[in-house]
Amino acid sequence: PKLSPQSELSILGRSLLINPESRGARLWSILEALKHSSAVIADGSRFSFQESRRLHLRVAESSSILFLIRPPWESALQSSAHTRG
Repeated sequence: PKLSPQSELSILGRSLLINPESRGARLWSILEALKHSSAVIADGSRFSFQESRRLHLRVAESSSILFLIRPPWESALQSSAHTRG
C-alpha cells in the first residue's frame, strides 16, 4: 500500500532523526529514545554483546519496540537481540 503525501509528512513530522558521531553517543541516544518512544529504528552496527544486552534490557523494561539494523558482515557477531528469519 502506498502512503498518501499527507501520511508521509505526518510520519516524518513525528520522527526524530539523529546522527551521533560516536558509538557511545549512538548507544546513549537509543537508550534515551526507548524511554520516550513507542518504536525506535537504529543503526546497530559495531555494538558489543554487552551494549546489545543493555538495549535488550531497556526494551524489556519499556513498552517500546526496537529495530536494530546491522550490516550483513556482522551477522556472525554475538548479540543479545532476538531475531526473526
